[in-house]
Amino acid sequence: MAETVHADALADTVTEFLSALVDGTDLLRTAAETYGTDPAAFDRAVDRLCRLESRCDELVADIRRSVTDEMPPSFARPYLFSGGLVEVVVAADRVVSTAETVAKELSAMRPDLDDAVLAGLRQMSWQAHDATRHLAAVFEGSVFDEPDETEFEKNSVADVEDTLSAVRRLERDCDATKYDLIRRAFDGGTTAEALAVRELVVTMDEVANAAEDAADNLASLRAKAV
Repeated sequence: MAETVHADALADTVTEFLSALVDGTDLLRTAAETYGTDPAAFDRAVDRLCRLESRCDELVADIRRSVTDEMPPSFARPYLFSGGLVEVVVAADRVVSTAETVAKELSAMRPDLDDAVLAGLRQMSWQAHDATRHLAAVFEGSVFDEPDETEFEKNSVADVEDTLSAVRRLERDCDATKYDLIRRAFDGGTTAEALAVRELVVTMDEVANAAEDAADNLASLRAKAV
């Protein structure tokens, strides 16, 4: 009974964490969409993202404490793969912390971005957000659902692999957008504006990179759980 209660509480915390990740990249997307057009909405999105990142830090600490200090021994997946669970959560937390960094850099620098750069930056924010949504969609079931040899489970495994592959594809798309924006920015030579664009897009790309890293960790954890 105690094992079940603890597992349910841990699952609830992980669910809140995953929701916060998706909300964080959605706020980054909102910040990118409103930058240069609605300063008040942009500032609200940045402020909410900063507060959400702090909440994610608290949730990561709760998950780590629950796994390392409080989890009763059992044959349930969360206990058997507790070390891997913490690794995936820590990797996934980089998604929202990097999103916060992008938003704060954009807010601090307030560069004058042309339409092409703005469009590319917004595209990258969507790509990062979609990658994070895919990551969150498969995270919880991969850790908390017990294995089943039914045909349904086999189909579910294929669906999960497809979803993890989508995260990697979106990261590659984000990479391509990044390099296109850097080339555009430096067409006129090395300027302060070009350097600012490069800093922003490199950091924006790190959001998708963090989602891919977490997906790779999750794939490794799933392989051990089979």
